[in-house]
Amino acid sequence: IYARSFPGIHVAETVDVFHLDGGRNLDAFHRFLAPHLGRRLVAKPTHSSGPILFLDSDPSDAEIAALFTSSKIDFFRYKRETQYRGLEKKIIVEENISVDGKLSDYKFYLARGVALYCSMIFDRFTDLSNAKVDLSDMSVIDTGFTGLKFPTTFELPANLPQMVEAARLLSGEFEFVRVDLYEVEGRIYFGEFTFTPSAGCDPMS
Repeated sequence: IYARSFPGIHVAETVDVFHLDGGRNLDAFHRFLAPHLGRRLVAKPTHSSGPILFLDSDPSDAEIAALFTSSKIDFFRYKRETQYRGLEKKIIVEENISVDGKLSDYKFYLARGVALYCSMIFDRFTDLSNAKVDLSDMSVIDTGFTGLKFPTTFELPANLPQMVEAARLLSGEFEFVRVDLYEVEGRIYFGEFTFTPSAGCDPMS
């Protein structure tokens, strides 16, 4: 609701929500997913970072079970991100905004409305790689997250200045926040706010 209040910023539509609390099991999740299978949708957990199920690609029982298991992780205990403490675990079914299964994720780090740098995750579902850019001069920062390769070649999106401005506007209410945006065929999509990324403990190479 907040992100949609800004012109030019799009949000993937939420179609359904599976609530994990109350002892709901894998069979219940299978029944929940059944009417959504074969549609251009994705399922992803709220207490996690990365796992996603493409519902139009005929996911196997093993893939469904893996997502269900990962969704039960307590992210407060796993990453010590304090805002997750006591937060209800859910699996969200939403619109699939990827193009041919590819989606690039732009993570803008902002303090007091100033965009400091952008961590760019390319082809996160096909050939995952990561590069960082200093937004003060658009220079590439010679570091990355441990375990993520640096792309052999990459181009900054043509609408990066518009994305920086969108991130700046979205961050206006907060002293510090990471604003995650997607760029899909020139359209800017809001992903999420991350207020304490990995509790400040992400290893850098």
